[in-house]
Amino acid sequence: MTIRGAFRSLPVAVSLSVLLSQSALAQVFINEIHYDNDGTDVGEAIEVAGPAGTDLTGWSLVLYNGSTGVLYNTTALAGMIADQQGGFGTVAVSYPTNGIQNGSPDGIALVDGSSVVQFLSYEGAFTAVGGPANGMTSTDIVASESSSTPVGFSLQLTGTGNSYADFAWIASSNTFGAVNTGQTFAGGPSVAGPKINEFSASTTGLDVEYVEIFGSPNTDYSAYAVLELEGDISSNMGTVDEVISLGTTDANGFYHASLPANALENGTISLLLVENFTGASGDDLDTDNDGTFDAMPWDAIVDAVSVNDGGSGDLTYGVPALGPNYDGVSSFAPGGASRIPDGFDTNAASDWVRNDFDLAGIPGYPGSISLGEAYNTPGVANEVYVAPPEMCGDEFTPIYTIQGSGLASSLDGSEVSTEGVVVGDFQDGKSGFFLQDATGDGDASTSDGIFVLSTSPDVNVGDHVRVRGTVDEFFNLTEITSVSQIWSCSTGNSVAPTTLSLPVTSLDDFEPYEGMLVTLPQALVISEYFNFDRFGEIVLTTERQFQPTATYEPGSPEAAQLAVDNSLSRITLDDGRGNQNPDPAIHPNGS
Repeated sequence: MTIRGAFRSLPVAVSLSVLLSQSALAQVFINEIHYDNDGTDVGEAIEVAGPAGTDLTGWSLVLYNGSTGVLYNTTALAGMIADQQGGFGTVAVSYPTNGIQNGSPDGIALVDGSSVVQFLSYEGAFTAVGGPANGMTSTDIVASESSSTPVGFSLQLTGTGNSYADFAWIASSNTFGAVNTGQTFAGGPSVAGPKINEFSASTTGLDVEYVEIFGSPNTDYSAYAVLELEGDISSNMGTVDEVISLGTTDANGFYHASLPANALENGTISLLLVENFTGASGDDLDTDNDGTFDAMPWDAIVDAVSVNDGGSGDLTYGVPALGPNYDGVSSFAPGGASRIPDGFDTNAASDWVRNDFDLAGIPGYPGSISLGEAYNTPGVANEVYVAPPEMCGDEFTPIYTIQGSGLASSLDGSEVSTEGVVVGDFQDGKSGFFLQDATGDGDASTSDGIFVLSTSPDVNVGDHVRVRGTVDEFFNLTEITSVSQIWSCSTGNSVAPTTLSLPVTSLDDFEPYEGMLVTLPQALVISEYFNFDRFGEIVLTTERQFQPTATYEPGSPEAAQLAVDNSLSRITLDDGRGNQNPDPAIHPNGS
């Protein structure tokens, strides 16, 4: 795909390599940029870094065209930043070929809600027009470039390292989705004592069960034990159902206690991490079932987490309690969960992300992980699921579904992604293009085409593209507006035109062809050219038409019927240009 405007082929990628002080740890920032690769424009991405556990829901990356200052793409961020090093981590967003423009200059705004956190540009500074950075002048991160510049740039320490202003961009290679080469994050949250870091009590099929402890590396925690306490009202609540002994953590601070299937109950349970336990399995610690301990055979409760399956009268003995839909993900209580990031503890349910019930992360199990879930990662760092960047071939809403069989789309106002072949390119004249499903649904009552209101990036007839935008009914034309991104999937495609004959029986008969490539097999005559010189429009009909009142008495039924017949046997041909009084006017034969 060719991006409109003046461009140079520049091998460019940008990354951050810096030692962050404690005062910088509250920041989320653009960590790496890659918008060209020796002129091929593939592998483009932007990376964001920040404190582990930061929820990026509501954050976005907004791309601006420096030649006009207007935005051309908005990508929503989501999920939490995982702990990759020292309580800090990165999240990378990939873009399709030519998804990030490399003009002179262009820029990126990192936005939290509606607040612009950073507005960076490369190859020069410019002022944004519209969008969240409206009126802001970008900060140029690359003063000069050449074809011999190594692929990539990074931030290097030039001052005290207390803020972004202390860093400068220099050349480097890219490492998207991971801590950059030479990058060191320091001062993240420390782990005070061992924590229950992950557990699995109920999974699909044969239960894969375990408890994971996170603490100091290579540390003997044999003085500690994890107790499973019964919580179902139908059983003896408060009874120690399982005593899990601990050992020495590995070099990364993890201890994995693997358990046999059905060792942990699939109902309401509490897991307590206690120090110097002197009791035994089967002890009833809440003899009167009132939710408080009558016996405490330990020196201290170091950590706890509970699962409440929602049973009436069930009891839990540790905070937090993870109940059905505690996270808005499922009506079921979690069968297992992970602290995100490792060791993060505020005694809140939000510290925990439910594990995939179908065991994604366990070798041999494909799982069914989705947004809001974590992988099963016994003995290694916890990992929340991050949806891969949207790309061609992902699930989409077909054009014929958007159009529907009515005069207006039932999806009016909804954000959708759809795919199709460009059958009409009018970006220069009508500020958009027509997109058509290559095969359609075979339903003559639904249109397979739609108008996309977007001038960037440039498309050509035959391009197969994916579009994300909002469905809008504009003067009875269904179109996609507020386009946030267009992906180029392939080129050189074709769609056979659909035959349309005049006259139609009703003006509504045109609706199923809206936005589609059509052909009219019959000979047509120019019946009206009143708007030809001003708007480039002519009216074509099957035969010469006369004013109804020139043939019949004004107000007569015959005149009214002829007016209807005329409207059913005409179609307007437009030259595709948007300006008025075009010079020169284009003759209908194309010359």
